[in-house]
Amino acid sequence: MDNILNKYIKQSSRFLTIPEGITEVFTIQEYTQGIDTLNGKPTIFYKVVLADGQDTEKVFQTSSVGFARQIINLPNQGIGVKVEVSRTGQGLQTKYAVKEAGKEEEIKEEELQEPF
Repeated sequence: MDNILNKYIKQSSRFLTIPEGITEVFTIQEYTQGIDTLNGKPTIFYKVVLADGQDTEKVFQTSSVGFARQIINLPNQGIGVKVEVSRTGQGLQTKYAVKEAGKEEEIKEEELQEPF
């Protein structure tokens, strides 16, 4: 029963949620800065296309600076790049691991270049 509801949520929601311990594969089409409607703080909205065989478009929202640093270090600053994103932790302890799909290694935090 739980799988039916999870599948329905994933297919019906316009937003992509990555559950803890799950890896999602998608291509980033664009990203923009906006305001999180829940807390009024700045956030980034990533327009993505899932690699689900149906090219499903979703919006992935996160204010994680660590995630943004990983994306900016991808070719073309992530635009048009197929990535694998995994999530660990909850709430303020959430961390994302990003790697270019098909590549062996994920981007290491210590190898990240500051954008400024």
